This record gives sequence, structure tokens and C-alpha cells, in this order.
Amino acid sequence: ADPAIAAVLERNLTRNGAGDVERVAAAVWIADGTVEFSAEGSDSGAIGEVPGLPSRRLVVPAVRLRDWLVREPIDLLKIDIEGAELAVLQDCEDALGQVKAIHVEVHDLAPGRRLLPACLTLLERAGFTTALSGLLPVTWRSFDPQGSPFADAVPQWVVVLRAWRPAVAG
Repeated sequence: ADPAIAAVLERNLTRNGAGDVERVAAAVWIADGTVEFSAEGSDSGAIGEVPGLPSRRLVVPAVRLRDWLVREPIDLLKIDIEGAELAVLQDCEDALGQVKAIHVEVHDLAPGRRLLPACLTLLERAGFTTALSGLLPVTWRSFDPQGSPFADAVPQWVVVLRAWRPAVAG
């Protein structure tokens, strides 16, 4: 969605002769239209406001992922949408039968509103086997440890959630 990141993508695809890649410079969301986007300035951003993240606010085009999923089978769906994972997965739930495997970066940045448990439940309900890897504490964003007795407790993290359809015996 960030025009600066879209420009980097365009340059990289051109340099690598990847002219057959379809580019869509838009935020993935639950509806077509526009959304307010917080551009962090390097390689990150998010829909809406992100507490603790200095950013500039933009209005950018948005596309509904579900509409893309129902068009044809998907071998691998990679989702890295900075906190909008659960809302988008919920909107796509009835179309996930089109997807063989999913790689999601879950950005759990609000300790009182965890996304990971609901993402796991939704994908398992849709028939996927799930696995987690790469837990990364988000130490670069400001946070209040909320009286934690643990000096190094970082209540914000990013974790990779992988989901795939189990092989059918036969």
C-alpha cells in the first residue's frame, strides 16, 4: 500500500526480469475502496494508526483479498499485513478452501487483544494443520510493561504462522 515500497518492488522486478508478475499497489483489506494507512518510512506500515510507531498517514487503495481467492486455486498465500491478519482471515474464511498452504506473519502488538489464538482457531476450523516459528519480540516500538515482574518481558511480538492441508492417504 505504501507508494514508496511499491516503487521498490517495481525496481526489483524490473532488475530481475520479472515482467510476468502482476503488481497491485494496494492494501489488502476486507473491502475494495480506500483505507487510511500509516507509512512507517522504511519497510513497514499498517492500516489505521499504530501506537508507538512514528508514521505519516496516507489514504491508499484497498482490495478485498476474498475476491481474489475465489477466482482460482492458490498453492501458497503469504500474508504480511501488519496487524490486519485476523480481520482479513475472518473475511476470507469461507474462501480458504481454495488455498493449499498459508504463511502468515501475525503481528501481536496489543497485549489485551491477541490475534494469534483466533488466527490459529480459524485456520484449524478451515481444515489446516498449523505450526508456529520465528517469534520476534518487537523491542523497537514503545510499550508499557504494565507492572510485569520480568525486566525483559516484551508484550509485543511477531510470529510466523504456517498452515497447510494435511495429505490425503490413498
